[in-house]
Amino acid sequence: MSTVGFDPMVVKCADQAFDMLSAKTKQFYKLLLTTKAKLPNMSKRLIADFGVEDMLDQIYLLPHFVASETYIWSFQYRLLNYILFTNVKLLKIGFALTDKCTFCNSYEETFYHLFFECSHVQAFWRCFVNWWADVADEKLTLALHDIILGLPKRTDILNYMIILGKLYI
Repeated sequence: MSTVGFDPMVVKCADQAFDMLSAKTKQFYKLLLTTKAKLPNMSKRLIADFGVEDMLDQIYLLPHFVASETYIWSFQYRLLNYILFTNVKLLKIGFALTDKCTFCNSYEETFYHLFFECSHVQAFWRCFVNWWADVADEKLTLALHDIILGLPKRTDILNYMIILGKLYI
């Protein structure tokens, strides 16, 4: 077994040699990101449902730009990855008696129904839009993708308020 050319302090990653003795912290971090950081598997569903393949990075980073609270970041991440439990999911695992919506009790409480399609939630979003028009003097129309994903081209308080609205539904 030949050890010629072997150096335990040099890591080869993506066909590039990485010297661990002379590297800085920023270089280690960049190496970790290039080899480990990937979009979550459920991002494929976001692409299928909303066609946002070119904006996924912005969508996942949006809560970090508009909020400083980690529970806001966590909630939006769980929402984007369909981790939140609706009555449909709770019924499947035996924690709910019905799959009907908690608010309207008419339709299945699916993810999109809970945050947008329910008549009670639509009334909430109408009030929100009216309130925003009064406060910011801006006419706003919110569609399903605006509520679920946020408005990635904006990093102002509007996105923060939309996330808070979803959090308290």
